[in-house]
Amino acid sequence: MAVYKIKLKHSSSAAEGVFRWCLDSPKDDFSVSDVRIGEKGIRVRGWVLPTDNAQPSVALMCGNVVKPLPFNESRPDVIERVLKEEAEGHDKLLCGFRHSVTFPDSSFSIGVVSRGKYYPLVEGTIEGAFKVLEGKNNWLFLDNDSNQSVEQYTGNVKLSRFEKSKWKSYFKSLIELSALTKIPTCLLIAPSKENVYSDYYPYSEARSTPIKQLQKIVPKSFNFIFPVMQLSRLPERSFRVCDTHWTVHGAREAAIQLTTTLTGYDKRIRETFKDDEYIKRQAFGDLGRKVYPPRSADEDVLASFNYRDVVVYDNQLPNFGRIITMHNEMALFKQKIILFGSSSAYSMFQYISRLFETVIFVHTAGNVDVELINNIRPDYFCMQTNARFVVRAPTTRESVSKYIREKKASMSGEELKPQFIGDTLPEKLTPIIETLKQL
Repeated sequence: MAVYKIKLKHSSSAAEGVFRWCLDSPKDDFSVSDVRIGEKGIRVRGWVLPTDNAQPSVALMCGNVVKPLPFNESRPDVIERVLKEEAEGHDKLLCGFRHSVTFPDSSFSIGVVSRGKYYPLVEGTIEGAFKVLEGKNNWLFLDNDSNQSVEQYTGNVKLSRFEKSKWKSYFKSLIELSALTKIPTCLLIAPSKENVYSDYYPYSEARSTPIKQLQKIVPKSFNFIFPVMQLSRLPERSFRVCDTHWTVHGAREAAIQLTTTLTGYDKRIRETFKDDEYIKRQAFGDLGRKVYPPRSADEDVLASFNYRDVVVYDNQLPNFGRIITMHNEMALFKQKIILFGSSSAYSMFQYISRLFETVIFVHTAGNVDVELINNIRPDYFCMQTNARFVVRAPTTRESVSKYIREKKASMSGEELKPQFIGDTLPEKLTPIIETLKQL
């Protein structure tokens, strides 16, 4: 459920036929859900005292819609406190309006109509909690986020020397860990949608950006995947119009690139998905729900496979600290992989769970828990993060168990969901699930 703020500004101009007025609700900075404001309606209440012989009416203008707000409430408090007169029997007692109103547009005004002319008393806007950048062809992009996505793209935010040093240490530690454990590894960075669909973005990309700086310091011996070119060449759209994340097609390509990097080229990897079937659905996305009215677009949804059918363990924590294990005995490679990923990895589950027999996803946005790798001994371990996160380098000193304990301690009993464990587990998975349960 999306939450919006109503922002109000009182008009400084006088309204003909109006002596005094007040809007009781909504108040400035009022929080309201999308369901209430767009379907159930919110309370609009106030009063207008006319001048002598005037007969103004109240109306709300929202986009191209005009909604009359007729006087329907007696306000003895207004008569007594404002006019200092006896309320009972007063000819202006019915000066209040109280209505439940839905808003079809993000901009509106509440005013009076007097002698055939509309005078706005209050002008308002309905805004999301976060700003959204309007691109070309109705594409939405992230704006005003904590990672300063726009400033990164335009070159006004760069990798600091300190963060560069941390990234170099991160790569060095991963190379050493991979060599020591003899477990192949890679880092997949999900591009920002403006990296792939720059034609729709309202700003020009700078010559030097954090992701470009990072690419220059990646060791040549390290498996680094930043699939801008592959995503831009897909016949299907690789990013969602109203969301920051890639589409199912982008997620499929990312899974293919990751698997090919780790296992080597194998035509069966791409052929695994050749018979997939998709249906179209309206999707709002994480950006579409930040604007009002909420905006959606047609997006493909995989209809012929659901990764939830192969989930054998899920600790059901929200976001960071989430652990999901998938086991699919029909997968192409009879191997297991740990994926230390971010939100972009979730849509990859539909594909990576058909490539590797066992997939253990840990939501850490690229931070690595070495102890977990040593306990599980996967055939591969991979990190995945998003391009806008690279301004802060991840670490190889993450303790997932400590993070989970702290997170559980901060959540109420109602917020905590019970762990999901599959009814029947293959014997070889039992020690892995037991390890994960103890975290």
